[in-house]
Amino acid sequence: MRKSILFILCFSMIFMSYSNGKTFVKKYDYAQIFNQLICRLSVYPDNQKIKKKIQETYSQAIEYYQSEIDRILMSKDSLKWTKTLDVMQQINGLSEEIIYNSAVSELICAPRVYTTEIDDAKQKAVAELYDVGIRSLQTGTRKSAKEAYSCFVKAYQLSPTFKDVSTKIQEAKDKAVLNVIVEKVAAYAENKNLISTRFYETFLNKLQSDFLNDGFINIYSFAEAKQRKIDPVDWYVRISFIDFEIGESSVFDNTTSVNIYGLSEIKIFSPIENKDILSARTPGQYVWKSYQSNSGSDLQSLFDSYSLSMIDQVFDLLEGFVEKSN
Repeated sequence: MRKSILFILCFSMIFMSYSNGKTFVKKYDYAQIFNQLICRLSVYPDNQKIKKKIQETYSQAIEYYQSEIDRILMSKDSLKWTKTLDVMQQINGLSEEIIYNSAVSELICAPRVYTTEIDDAKQKAVAELYDVGIRSLQTGTRKSAKEAYSCFVKAYQLSPTFKDVSTKIQEAKDKAVLNVIVEKVAAYAENKNLISTRFYETFLNKLQSDFLNDGFINIYSFAEAKQRKIDPVDWYVRISFIDFEIGESSVFDNTTSVNIYGLSEIKIFSPIENKDILSARTPGQYVWKSYQSNSGSDLQSLFDSYSLSMIDQVFDLLEGFVEKSN
């Protein structure tokens, strides 16, 4: 029973890799195929074809990875030692699979293991990551600052005490971060200024939640930014509802329906450029309903309901602009 279950699992993993008794190994699939073959061997430990295929695949993998190392080191890639280190670690990963599996270690007696070579590659990789990070940081754009941050983090992971890499991580992060203030929403209808606190709080929370994992965008209310003394402020997000209009109402089966129309406008003002870098409008329509025929609602409540119905549309506009800007 146990062998049947293992066979099903392994067969499902390798089905796409085997056809008519042949293995089609792509250049980036060696580790995956090797693990799948080990899985098959655990089901059929006496299968000679599988054993032979394990030996062939490992030999092909070593040949390919070594040619990759040679190709990378001969290139002018600014991160060639970082990429070389990655390939060496892949080879060592395969070797670990062999060493810790007695059945496979009998088939491959001397797997390739990088030791002193990998230490040397690591030192050179740290140095080049740091240098690439410095050059990216000097470019002065948010995009290059994010690239610098990535390089410094990788360098820190390889060698936490290398030069001032921990300081550079924070410096790059500060230059890459976008500080955004979302201003309160206003609308004008029937000679009344309407403020939707519910919309503002809901929209702000949605932004802060959705961009939380980005790591390079901080969303603040005006009060939060003032309290934390955020400087510089990169963007002011200004949302307004224009042409807000209460349309016809109707009563049917003890339900009152009110049609509400409006036009939402989102603007992003950049203090650095001293201009709006985004100005977009989107129309909206909402049907407010009350399930008691004698129930009514004041203008502010109708506006709250309508504005909340527009959150997703306004959010999509802002999110699309942020993605393009990053």
